[in-house]
Amino acid sequence: MSKGKIKEIVIYRSAEGQSATFVKEGLPQLQAMAAQLEGIQSHLTLQCTKDPELFLDILEWESLDLAEKAAMQMEEAMKQGDPTAEVKALGKTEFFNHFKLI
Repeated sequence: MSKGKIKEIVIYRSAEGQSATFVKEGLPQLQAMAAQLEGIQSHLTLQCTKDPELFLDILEWESLDLAEKAAMQMEEAMKQGDPTAEVKALGKTEFFNHFKLI
């Protein structure tokens, strides 16, 4: 991990009973959206082996400012009621925060 870059950790669930739909349809769309965000360096998604509706994203950003800007853009898109598959199959965010390497 590069010192000075910001790591974003997001733990979230797919909507109940929607993990397969989320992995097949929603996740590729979310990853494509994230790849277009200014300042993103990398994006890794993990699925829990014991709870297939639980996911962990680890993103790396150029700066905290760009990470926070992107978070606000994504939050606004979700509030707008975007009817795409990733929103329909996405459930609840359980944890979201930014970290720096020390």
